[in-house]
Amino acid sequence: MATKEKPATTQAEYDKAWEEVKSGKQKAPSFDDMGPLPPAKKDQTKKVYQFLLYALGLGLLFVLFQFLGWNQLVSNNIHFSGGNPSESFFYALSGLHLAHLFFGVVSLAVTSFKAKKNRYSSTNYLGISLCAIYWHFLDFLWLILFVFLALFR
Repeated sequence: MATKEKPATTQAEYDKAWEEVKSGKQKAPSFDDMGPLPPAKKDQTKKVYQFLLYALGLGLLFVLFQFLGWNQLVSNNIHFSGGNPSESFFYALSGLHLAHLFFGVVSLAVTSFKAKKNRYSSTNYLGISLCAIYWHFLDFLWLILFVFLALFR
């Protein structure tokens, strides 16, 4: 890339940046370049806290939407103990998902609290890493489950 501040704008700049990535001179962007880890490695504690609060808010919003979805199912007369076994199966799967989300939200809340208290630094960010690993595992697990259910319905 031409510079870190200015992104490539011409085809020649893109080609040069791609060649640098392929040759190992430049690191390709990854998920590790996003979120609270890069600021934690630079001791930017306020930014770490902001990222964690944002993630916590999204997690809580997802939980809210899960409950709203269940309310919509109930209003359409689809119940856990209904006559159709697939209805019960859906409630069981989404309930299991909610349990996983609960633990993820708790881990984000604890990690956010510790970030607010400045317990993370460029030498101590294991809690942030473990929280991120849990959420990425959860993403991967439910993505695989979604694909499995879509293919074998």
